[in-house]
Amino acid sequence: MRPDKAAVYNALRTFGNRGFANRELETEFTMAYRSHGPRFLFISSALVALYFLIFLLFDLISGRQAISDSAQISRIGIIAGLTAFAAATRTFRDFFFQNYAPCFVTVALLACGMSNFTIMSRHAQDAQVSLVWGLTSATVFATFVVYGFARLRAGGTLMLSIVLCVVAVYCALRQPQLDTTAFQRMTVHLTAANLLGYSFYRFSLLRERKLFLQSKRKNRIAELRRMKEMAETANRAKTAFLANMSHEIRTPMNGVIGALSMLSDQNMTERDRLFVRSARDSARNLLHILNEILDFAKLDAQKIRLTPAPFDLRDLIFGVCQAFQATAEQKSIRIRHDCKQVPPQVRSLIADEGKLRQVLLNLVSNAVKFTQSGEVVVSLSVHCHSTEMAQVKLDVSDTGLGIPHESLEQLFQPFFQVETGANRSYGGTGLGLAICKQIIDEMGGLIGVRSVLGIGTTFEVVLELPYSIMTATTQGKQITNDGFPDTLPPEHADLHLQGEVLLVEDNEVNAFIATMTLESLGIVSRHAKNGEVAVAMFQEQAFDVILMDCEMPVMDGYEAARRIRALESTDSARERTPIIALTAHALSGDREVCLAQGMDDYLTKPFDRQALASLLSRWLPMSAASGAGA
Repeated sequence: MRPDKAAVYNALRTFGNRGFANRELETEFTMAYRSHGPRFLFISSALVALYFLIFLLFDLISGRQAISDSAQISRIGIIAGLTAFAAATRTFRDFFFQNYAPCFVTVALLACGMSNFTIMSRHAQDAQVSLVWGLTSATVFATFVVYGFARLRAGGTLMLSIVLCVVAVYCALRQPQLDTTAFQRMTVHLTAANLLGYSFYRFSLLRERKLFLQSKRKNRIAELRRMKEMAETANRAKTAFLANMSHEIRTPMNGVIGALSMLSDQNMTERDRLFVRSARDSARNLLHILNEILDFAKLDAQKIRLTPAPFDLRDLIFGVCQAFQATAEQKSIRIRHDCKQVPPQVRSLIADEGKLRQVLLNLVSNAVKFTQSGEVVVSLSVHCHSTEMAQVKLDVSDTGLGIPHESLEQLFQPFFQVETGANRSYGGTGLGLAICKQIIDEMGGLIGVRSVLGIGTTFEVVLELPYSIMTATTQGKQITNDGFPDTLPPEHADLHLQGEVLLVEDNEVNAFIATMTLESLGIVSRHAKNGEVAVAMFQEQAFDVILMDCEMPVMDGYEAARRIRALESTDSARERTPIIALTAHALSGDREVCLAQGMDDYLTKPFDRQALASLLSRWLPMSAASGAGA
C-alpha cells in the first residue's frame, strides 16, 4: 500500500516546525530566539576565521604551502573578510538582526566553498584518502557551525546543512582520483554528521524553549509581584483617602447636626421649625450617604466583623417599622409588620443585631421610597429544624413601581441603579443593596428579589440562626449604623446627669456644640484645646469622664490617653478615669485603635444628644448618673 502524499507532507511539516500550540507564544519565542542572531553570527564568523587561520599556520609551519600560493592568499583573504564581518556584526547590530538569514547563509556558503577550494589545492597531489578526509572534515565543521549557531527556521537550517554537504560531494566528484568507494565513504560520513548535528540542533532548540518558558515564568511572577505591590499601595492610598475624607466631612457635619438639634429645642415659629427640620433631614441624608460609602469600603476590603449576640427579632422588626412610620404617613401609605406566626420559643436568637438592622433599614427604606400608594409589609416566618437552629425568613414587600425583569440580575451589583441618566426620579448611591447582599453572605444566608412591573416588589432574606436563652431584656438595644443607640430607652428619655467632664477638642465649633449639649444634660464641662493642655488639667484636678478627640495639634488624643494612663499608674490614690474617644474616624479598626491606646469607649461624629447621654450614663459614677433624677 502506497503512503498518502498529503500525510507524509503534513508529518514532515509538523516535524520541521514543532513548537508551542499557542500561536502568540510561538511568535514571541521566535522573536526572542532570533534576537540572539547577531551575536551567534559574530561567534560563527569568528570560529570560521579561526579555522582558516589554524590551517594557514599549520601549512606555513609544515612547509607544505608557501605564503605566496594561491590557496594561502585565499585563506588570508577569507580570514580578513570574516574578521571584518564579525566586527561589523557588533557595530551594525540592527542591520544584521533585520537581514540575519541572508547574511548567515552567505557566510556559510562562502566558508564552505573557500574551505573546499583550499583543501583541494592543498591535497591536489595527495592520495584520495587525504582529499576525502579533508573535504569531509571541513564540511562536518561547517555543518556543526550551522546546527550550533544558526537562528533560522528548523527547515531552513536543515536545508542549509544539506546544501553544504552537496557542495562538498560535488567538489569531490570533480576530482578524477576519487573512486566509488571513497565517494561512498564520504557520503556516509556526511549523512551521519547531518543526523548527529540535526539531533543536537533539535535538543538545543528544545532546551531553548524550556529556558524561554522558565524566563517567561520568572518575568510573570515578577510582574505579578509588582502588580500586587501596586494594588496594595493603591489600596493603602484608598484607605487613607477614605479615612481622611471621613474625618474631614464628619467634623463639620458634627457642628451642623449638633447646632440644628439644639436649635430645634428652642421656641420658634412653625415656619422656622420647618426650615430647621428640612436642614436636619438633609444633614442626616448626607450622613447616610457617607455611611454607605464607608460601609461598602469595609465590606469590599473584607474587614467586616460580625458580633453575634442574643436579640429579639420581633422587637427589631417593630423598631425598624417605627423608624419609617412618619415618612410613610407623609406619603399616605401604610407600613406594617406581620410576626404572628412566630413560635414563642424562638423569641430570642443569636446574630449581629446591628448588621441585620442595617439590612432591614435599607430594604424598608427602599420600599417606602419607591411606593406611592398602598402599603409596605415586613413579614417574619420561622421554621424550627432542630432544638438548636431555626430558619428565619424575612420578607419586605411593597406595592410600588416594580423592577424590570432585565434589571433583576444586576440589582445587587455595586453602583447599579434601575434609573440612569439626568432624568432620574429617585436619588441614591446604588450601594445599599450591594451592602445588604455582602452582609447576608457574611452571615451565611441568602437574599433574593421577586418583582412584577407596576405591581410591586418583594425582597426575601433567609438565615439559619441559633436559639438563645434570654437572660435580660433586649429593650433599648437598637443600634444605628455607627453602632450606637438610635433612640433612648423610656427610662432615659428625660435623663439629666451630674458630673464634671473634661472635653478635649481642637475644633471651636465642635467644642461649642459639645459644651452646650453637656450643659443641656446637666453636666459641667471644662475645655482643653489639645492633648497637652488636657494632660496638664488632668494633673490639676480629677474628672468623672474625659471626652477625647483623636486628631489635634501639639499632642493628639492617643498620646494624651497614654500619658494619662501613665500618670494613673504612678499614683495609687487615683482611680481610673473613663476616657471616651470622640472622633470623626469611623473606618473599620478605628475603635480597636482607640481602645488599644488606653481609651474605654468610642463615639463617632456626628453624634446627637441622646447618643451622648446614653454613653455618659454608662460611664459616669452611679451617684452622678442618678443624682439629678432623685
